Amino acid sequence: MPAKKTRFYRFPARPSRIGAYAERILCDLPRSLFEAELELCLCEALSNAIVHGALRLPAHPTELEALVEYLGRLEEAEARITEPPSVLVRVIAESDAAEITVLDPGEGFDWRPRLHADGRRGIGILERCTADVRWNERGNCLWMRYER
Repeated sequence: MPAKKTRFYRFPARPSRIGAYAERILCDLPRSLFEAELELCLCEALSNAIVHGALRLPAHPTELEALVEYLGRLEEAEARITEPPSVLVRVIAESDAAEITVLDPGEGFDWRPRLHADGRRGIGILERCTADVRWNERGNCLWMRYER
């Protein structure tokens, strides 16, 4: 039986750093798990936790003009925060699988009606790319299992 490695991370809620945070986690995983799908899942989970959970910004719009305005508000929000709240991540990795838990300090959301709903891009990505994905009752803690 392959050995499991557990790592913990604490990331400040800085949206501009989401890619770097995902890269940091990926660098600690076994090379056999390096896949674009896993990186996409990490970025999606971290983005939701940071933007909607820690910073409490609403879901982003889909129309281009509104999206550009939203991204400007996101930059402004990040610039105003001197001591951002943190997002906590736990990763339990084996050679062929990883269990990833992402906890944010936000109020959570009701994920039940959003599962399988149209327009919920992030949840759809997580459902399609992971072996399993779940949220706690409050909706501020995501658990996913990625298998190669």
